[in-house]
Amino acid sequence: DGSQSYSAAVILQQDTTLNGVGITFNSTVDSDAITARALAINDSGTTQFKNAVGGIHALASLTTDTPGETDLNGGTVTTTGAQTYNDQVVLTADTTLTGVALTLAGVTGGNNSLTLGNSGLATLNGAVAGVKVLTADGTGTLQVNNTLAANKLVDTEVTTLNGGTVTTTAGNGQDGSQSYSAAVILQQDTTLTGVALTLAGVTGGNNSLTLGNSGLATLNGAVAGVKVLTADGTGTLVVHNDITATTIIDNEDTTFYGRNTTTPPASPVILQTVTTTGSQTYNGGTLTFIPDTILNISDATGKLIIGGKTKVTIHAGLSGTAITKLQSDLVGRVGLISYLSIEVPVLNPFVYSADPNVDTSAIEGLCGPGCVWQSSLQLPLSSTEPKHKKQLKVGDPTKWLAIAVPVAGAQQ
Repeated sequence: DGSQSYSAAVILQQDTTLNGVGITFNSTVDSDAITARALAINDSGTTQFKNAVGGIHALASLTTDTPGETDLNGGTVTTTGAQTYNDQVVLTADTTLTGVALTLAGVTGGNNSLTLGNSGLATLNGAVAGVKVLTADGTGTLQVNNTLAANKLVDTEVTTLNGGTVTTTAGNGQDGSQSYSAAVILQQDTTLTGVALTLAGVTGGNNSLTLGNSGLATLNGAVAGVKVLTADGTGTLVVHNDITATTIIDNEDTTFYGRNTTTPPASPVILQTVTTTGSQTYNGGTLTFIPDTILNISDATGKLIIGGKTKVTIHAGLSGTAITKLQSDLVGRVGLISYLSIEVPVLNPFVYSADPNVDTSAIEGLCGPGCVWQSSLQLPLSSTEPKHKKQLKVGDPTKWLAIAVPVAGAQQ
């Protein structure tokens, strides 16, 4: 039948190629103690490793051919060089692959975990499905060229996403989270779907990123060069750094914390800039600014749109004053109007210190009885008038549209 079965330990004393149909290693596979040896397997059936490979003396490399599949049931595969799996990898135990370059044509997890310990490039060319926890924690980099599905993802490597979707679902004792603690590079439009999503930083390459989080999504590092940044999960979004994109569509409750990675931010809080060429749309239930934040729209066709049901909150900064600024380089545009549903605490009267760059002449509309726009902004409010709508229009392009609040921590 073309099969090969090795019941006892296999020790390679030279580079070795095995050809067959159904090759099974029931015990360990190692190089001899003198030199790391290469193992190549050409198997049109199923190759089974039922014990550790390279656990005592690492192999130089491991290569499987395209037909058939490779069943990893020994826990670890260790090589001093590359591991190349040209056939489908099937996990029947939690597995750690340790080597330089790791290349996998596809992975069927069987609800087992996979750890990539690569010092070079790890490449997932085929779909990865049914994995419990996928961990990439080597000193190298990760390239994902297909869809990926797991119960949890922990990624400490610089990662390039070129597979379209990464999906994590709670189950098998895992929380459904995705954590990227090194930079993420997009090579195509990408959707991340999971419970908690945490990203250290994103380089978009003019590709779009969609966050579909049911828990907390956290953008700790800068997001740059993204085409359309969309947050439309059922969870919440926290932003700790600058964003540059063509368009932002944010349907989640969102908090801007400044360029600080702590929640709440530690002093000093650093100014945060959110820049788009096109429109920025915020339709979540709440939009909260902790420190100074600049929302900048650089193209004449762009609009700032804040949903009529969105509550906008401005907190006092740790230094005593917080100013949320809408950069007003939008002079001369037609129809650039945002209606803000604004809530403030019951403080009567409440005086706002004016920033010298505030263009109060650019702010029009109704803000309740007794509201006066002037160099110092006074908003006498009562408990029966907690909500107001303001219509913001663009003014002098050398100034800002801004609201300054004192250390008391008013909501605006």
